[in-house]
Parts: sequence; structure tokens; C-alpha cells
Amino acid sequence: MNLGKIGFEFIFPNLGEYSGSSFKNVKGILKRENGVVLAEFDNIGKESFTSVKIYNNFSITAPVYLELYKPGTTEPYAGSQPIKVKIKQRMGANMIVLQEKSENGVWVVKGDIDIAEYL
Repeated sequence: MNLGKIGFEFIFPNLGEYSGSSFKNVKGILKRENGVVLAEFDNIGKESFTSVKIYNNFSITAPVYLELYKPGTTEPYAGSQPIKVKIKQRMGANMIVLQEKSENGVWVVKGDIDIAEYL
């Protein structure tokens, strides 16, 4: 058992729906609020969850952010503004579904669905 560990995997079923991006996968970098990198995900895509990445828990209440980029770069996968998704974390497994949504006419990415909560 991985006490004190947090694991993440991601899937992005509607990648491109609002942004118009033609990418099949995006790169994700999971960071603490202060910018410390927790994990990198090279291929977050539509078809299946990424492999799990595990790190030591530092504070269950501190938010973590997933920054999304074009594969192999540090450029936003669409548009010119950084794409930063606030991710909720809980101990153990987190299977996060990323979704492009439209909020007030602007597309955003949300990561507020955790399938692991339902398993």
C-alpha cells in the first residue's frame, strides 16, 4: 500500500471540441501552486488514460495545477495564453477526466471529474 502517496492518470475525451485544436494528445505538467513540478505526462489523449504517476503527498488541501502544452513543447496546445487546470487531489488514485468547456464565450479546460471516486 502506498500510504502518503498520491497517483494521477488523465484522459481528455473532448480535446479540441472548443479550442479547435487538431492534436490527438497533449503534454501535461502537474505542479504545485509555487511552481514545483510533481509529475509530467507526455501523452494525455482521447482514447485511454495515461500511465499513472505517483508522488509523495505534501498537503491534501493545497491545490495542484496541470499545465497543458503541445506535445514535446512548452507552448499552449491552443491559443497563446497558458492553459492551467486546477486539479483536486485526494489520497491514493485520481483518475481525472479533462474537459474543454465554454464559459462566457471563452473556452477553458476543467479537471473536476475524478472517475476513481466512483470505482
